Amino acid sequence: MTNDKQTTSNVISAMILGAVLLTGTFTIALPFQQSYAFTSGDSIFGIETTFGVGYIQEYNATGSLVNEFQPNCVNPDNQCNGRGLAFDGVDLWYSVVNGTGAYTGDGLIHKIARTGGADITTIPDPYGPNGRGIGALDFDFNTHSLWAISYIPDNGVFTTGNQTVFQLNPADGTVLASCDVEKTTGGAGTETLALDPNGTTFWTNAGEPEDFVDEYELPNAVNQGQCVATGNSFNPTSVLIGGLDFDSSGSFINTPVGGFMYDLGSDPTAAPVDSFTITRALEDITIVPPTGCSPGFWKTHTDATKYPNAWPSTSYAPGDDFETVFTTDLPAQYGTPTLEDALNAHGGNKVSQLLRFATATLLNADQPDIQPEEDYDEAAEIIAIVSAVDWEDKDSIKSAIEQLAPQTDFLCPISGQ
Repeated sequence: MTNDKQTTSNVISAMILGAVLLTGTFTIALPFQQSYAFTSGDSIFGIETTFGVGYIQEYNATGSLVNEFQPNCVNPDNQCNGRGLAFDGVDLWYSVVNGTGAYTGDGLIHKIARTGGADITTIPDPYGPNGRGIGALDFDFNTHSLWAISYIPDNGVFTTGNQTVFQLNPADGTVLASCDVEKTTGGAGTETLALDPNGTTFWTNAGEPEDFVDEYELPNAVNQGQCVATGNSFNPTSVLIGGLDFDSSGSFINTPVGGFMYDLGSDPTAAPVDSFTITRALEDITIVPPTGCSPGFWKTHTDATKYPNAWPSTSYAPGDDFETVFTTDLPAQYGTPTLEDALNAHGGNKVSQLLRFATATLLNADQPDIQPEEDYDEAAEIIAIVSAVDWEDKDSIKSAIEQLAPQTDFLCPISGQ
């Protein structure tokens, strides 16, 4: 990625960096060059709306279906009609409604591994069984909280009323803040909720006809009343809006419930910049970027009693010999460092840099909750890169650094554990 910063009055800093809507058009504040297609390395997950048990699907950035599975959920009518979906850095959260025509919720928000299986846990939604249900979800990495929006308006009908946006504690479902978005025209329940990467606003259509999306300020109190509209909205060209999220380059990614996945780019009022076909009618979507922890994280989390999810969850220990692990021979002046020594290698010289990046990238590849980019997600791949380095050749060392260093600059999903 290039370091191509733009100067604006509204600099965005978050897990992903996005767009600021100004008088109906977008300007971008990015620390790297804008991508104009689905961002390489991102996975796109979606949950299916269906009269039955909906699938959760995973697509890669080229549009290939990577995996799909059905959650093991049970609704009052034995149906699990998919609605909300969010990624918390490690796992997925999802919500369902029944399919009898009432479309009420099961009273829960479910947590599941990104590869499927039984629910890891559940938390109560704010409405309980057969209540208004949850129509869409998103996760805030700044506050480590889950955001949700109701599926059915507060008056019980789908044509008017208020939809409610909640900030929830993912540990127990406690409501931390909430506000209402007025629904003034027909449509359906809400399937759109996307937190803007600026960390202060969100986007939704509140279940109105799927051709406009509006921006609102995030609430900061429980029962705040009406959400504060920013006045920003967009109407994309030739596509409807359903599931919505930002990718790791700041582009809006959208599926209008069936048929296609669209990259709306940096200007969602224009025609999509890319699209691919999907095989199921996906209601809500969530972007799962690559993850990876820095050398600084790994060198400060060696204490197994304090950080059981760091080193103990890998196949390696701080005292393991670097040369043995990587099947390599360092120049004599660097001695025989351990992996911990390598992470603490001082100086800006290329050898010290590679010692740090190699060790962190190896641990990222081996830690089960971290999902690096595809070519760097197996320990053997990292070992092969380092083993092939000619330590007397600056270009060889530089090439390895250029491969490994970016893998340590993603969201660290275990930093809060």
